[in-house]
Parts: sequence; structure tokens; C-alpha cells
Amino acid sequence: SHSLKETNMQLFGVTKPTPAQSAQTPSMNGFVASFRTALQYDLKRAPTNSELQQVMNVFDPAQLPVLSTLAKNFVLCDRWFADVPGPTMPNRAFMHAATSQGYTYNANWKPDFNCKTLYDRINAKKGVTWRSYSHDQDDILELYPYLEKDETNHVPFEGNFLSDVSGDKLATYSFITPAFLGKHGTPINSMHAPADVRPAEKLVADVYSALVQNPEVFKK
Repeated sequence: SHSLKETNMQLFGVTKPTPAQSAQTPSMNGFVASFRTALQYDLKRAPTNSELQQVMNVFDPAQLPVLSTLAKNFVLCDRWFADVPGPTMPNRAFMHAATSQGYTYNANWKPDFNCKTLYDRINAKKGVTWRSYSHDQDDILELYPYLEKDETNHVPFEGNFLSDVSGDKLATYSFITPAFLGKHGTPINSMHAPADVRPAEKLVADVYSALVQNPEVFKK
């Protein structure tokens, strides 16, 4: 589970940490307890110890050759921070607008956002551009319906990103959204559990390969 409540359990060992607990370094000891809650709900029975152990598993580097290669050759960040220790939508909102306007849950993907976004700032500055490449859903369109935009701002990844790179036509700021639902024969490639991670590895490899094969673009 990655609700705010269960993420708190994973980090602090309680679903509602006090201000004093929140100010401390998280003990990170509640992952199995949180997984037990989620599994028991899904399975309609008490999970076994071997089932509970799965939440502590990791991938061997050989299973993720793309990410492992990038990690060995480029900067590797080993301290991660989430604006909202919880689900998808609030964190995407922070990525696009530096605020979730108080939302800590997905709100059925229809929150009442009326704040300015990164894209509004780009629109207000001469000489800079932005473009969003999506596979099935574009959360910029979904979350910010009042954002000033035109059809050139939102295009399918397929048939556009590679040609923009090869033609040195990338916008000042590019945003790629992986396949969220995996419709129309496109596999989910976001690494969102429980989807297969290999299509996501391929997406990262495709983006990196396109850039590195065009040195003038890669420099920028």
C-alpha cells in the first residue's frame, strides 16, 4: 500500500505519527506490518510468513541491466525524499506545480487544482517551450484543465520523441509520462507494482539511447 496512512506505518511504525515522531529520523521498521494489512485485505485471510517476506525482497542488479548500468556510470542518489509520503497524484502535482494544494490522496484523479504550474511559468517567459510526451494518459491535461496550452504541447511518445531528438527539436522542457494503464497493446512501463519492470527498463534504455546517439542534443 502507498496511502499516506500506510506509508507512515512503513516509515514510522504507526499510521498517525505525532509531531515529535515525525521530527525524528524514521525507524523504517513497519514495512512488513503494513504489507500484512494490505495482504490480509486482498487475500481475505491471514498471510503466511513466506508471503509477508516478499515485501523485503529486492532485484539483483543483473535483473535490471539498464538501471544498473546507468547507476554505475552516472550520479547515483541514495537519499530520496517525497513531497507527500503517499500515493501517486499528490506527488505528480508537486512535480508539476510544487504543491498538491493539501491533497494527500488520489481524489479519484479529479482534484480541484487551480494553482499555477511550471508550465504557466514557461508560457510566461519568451524563448522557452515545453512539451509533454505520453503513452496513454497525460496527467498534465487531467490535473490542470485551465492550463493554457495547444496541441503541440501534448503529443504521443510514439513517433514524436525519437524524431524530436534526432532532429534537435526538443522543447526547453520535456516531460515523459509512461504507460499508466497499458491500453492498446502497450505494456505498462512505469515500474508501478505489480507490473513487469522490463518494459520500463526498455523505455529508459530507448530514451537514453536516443539522446546519447545525438551528441549535440546530449550536450544540452
